Amino acid sequence: MKLRPLVATVAIAAFAAVPAFAQVAPPAAPSPDTVLPGRPDAPRSDALDPAFVSTTGGISVRPPPGGKMQRRAGGTGDELVRFIDEKNNWTMIVSRVLLSEPVPLATPPERSKGSGFADTMAAQMPSETPGKLIRTDLQPINGYDGALLASRFNEKGIGRLMQQAIVRRTDKSYYVITYNTALTQDDLETDPAAQKAMETFVTVVDSITLLDQQNIADDQNERLIRSRAIMVNWTPDKLHSVLVPEQYLRLLKDGRDIGYTYIVEEAAADLPRKLKKGEDKSKNIGVRVGVRSRTVPMDGTAVDAESWMWVQDNRKTEVFHNQLVSTERGKEREFTYAMDAGMSVRQDRIVPVRVQDPTGVGQTIEKELDDEYTLKVVSTSKSQSLPPVDRNLPPYYLPQALVHLMPRLLPLKEPRTYLFASYVPETRQVMTRYVDVKPIAQVTLGGKTYSAVPVDERAGLEGSITTHYLSPDGSYLGSINQDNNITILATDEKSLRAIWKDAKFERPSEVDDETKK
Repeated sequence: MKLRPLVATVAIAAFAAVPAFAQVAPPAAPSPDTVLPGRPDAPRSDALDPAFVSTTGGISVRPPPGGKMQRRAGGTGDELVRFIDEKNNWTMIVSRVLLSEPVPLATPPERSKGSGFADTMAAQMPSETPGKLIRTDLQPINGYDGALLASRFNEKGIGRLMQQAIVRRTDKSYYVITYNTALTQDDLETDPAAQKAMETFVTVVDSITLLDQQNIADDQNERLIRSRAIMVNWTPDKLHSVLVPEQYLRLLKDGRDIGYTYIVEEAAADLPRKLKKGEDKSKNIGVRVGVRSRTVPMDGTAVDAESWMWVQDNRKTEVFHNQLVSTERGKEREFTYAMDAGMSVRQDRIVPVRVQDPTGVGQTIEKELDDEYTLKVVSTSKSQSLPPVDRNLPPYYLPQALVHLMPRLLPLKEPRTYLFASYVPETRQVMTRYVDVKPIAQVTLGGKTYSAVPVDERAGLEGSITTHYLSPDGSYLGSINQDNNITILATDEKSLRAIWKDAKFERPSEVDDETKK
C-alpha cells in the first residue's frame, strides 16, 4: 500500500467547507524513486505494539506503542477496542460500523444528493473553524476501498490532530480507525509531535488486515442447526421437568466468600404481581424463576439484586423484571438504584405482498403470514432514565428464564456446540450466546471432586467464558469464570447460614408495575 504523507497534503489543503469525496481526486502515484512512509522500501518503524485481533470484528491492526487497551465486553456496539496513553496524551479507537442499508464509500459523481460513508465521516470530524479539515483522500488501503481523513482542532486549550482511516468491507460494513494526538505548535510541518503522529499513523494503517470470516459463518450455521433441533424438543413437560423448587448458591471471588444467591423455580401464569381489573391469566401457564442475591465485595459496598423471569410454555411471550440496590457500608441512606423491565412477544402478522399477475400485465396484492418477534426493555436508575431497547429477535432467541435453565436443558451425553441469542442486561444488547458441551471430566469444586460435564457459555464470540458443571444426570454443581476469578457453588441453606448469619432467603418482592423510584 502506498500512502500519501499527511505533510504533503497539509501544504495544499485549506478547505473552507467539508468537500464531497466525489470531487477529490485520488493522490497521484509517487515516482519509483520517491521514498514514502508505508512503502516496503521506506525505513519502517517496528515501534508498534503487537497486533490487536478481533475475530468477531474481522480486523487486525497494530496500535502505537504504550497504549493501555480497553475493550468493550463482547465487542458490543460500534467500538471494538480503545487504546489510551495518558502519559503521551493520545487515544486510538477501532470501530466497526454495520449499516442497515447499503451506503457507498463516496458519493457517485452522477448523484447530486445523498452522501457516501466517507462524506458523512468527514462532516463529523471536529473542526472549530473553516479550513481545519486538512485531509480528505480516497485511496486503497491494503487492497480494500478506503479513505483517509485528518483535522486539527482545540480541546481544553490544547491543539489536537485527529486522523482517521476508513476501510470498506462492503457497502453495509465499514471499519474506522481514529488516532487522536496532542500538538505542541500551530505549524504542523514544523511541529515534531505532529510529524511523529503522522508517521505513526501511516505505519498503523499499513498494518490493517481484514480477516476472512467465512469459517465463523460456517461454524455459526452448524451451531444454529443443532440449536433449532433441540429447541423443538423443549416441550412444556421438558421445561417443567428441570425445575428445582429451591436452590442455594455460594459466591466466591479469588477463593473468598463475597455473597450468596437464593433461587425459586416454579410453574406459574405470570410474574408475581397484582392482576389488573378483568385480567385472567389462569390458562397462561409457563415457567417462572425468581432470584434474590447479595454480594459484598472488598470495598464493602453491598449489592442486593432481585429478579423475576417468566416465559410462556409455548415460548411466545416472556416478561422479566430486575432491580438492583447498592448501599455503601455505614451509609445506609446513600444508595444507587437501577431497574429494568422487559417483554418479548412472538406472533403472526399479515403482510401485503405484491405478486406479478399471471398474464404478465400489472400486479396483485396478496396477503401472507409473517412471523414477528420483538423485544422491548425499559430501564431506569436513581440518576437517569435510559432510552428504551426495541429489537427484532431471531427465532433462536432465548427468553431470560430459559437462559437461566439452559445448561440443564441441553443433551449432555455427547459433546456438541450450539448458538443462541439473548438479551444481556449489562450491555442492554441482544447478543449471540455461544454454548459448548464438552466431554465428561473430573473437576474439583469447593474441595470436592466430581465427575461432571463442563458446559462453556459466552456472550459473543470473544466474550468471557463461564463454565457450568453439571452431573451426568443434569444436576447443577457450580460455575467458574477464570477471567474474573468468580466461582459459584451449589450448596444448602445450613452451609450458607454458617457463613452469612443474617442471610435473607426469601422470594423476591412482588413486582409492582406502578412503582417509580
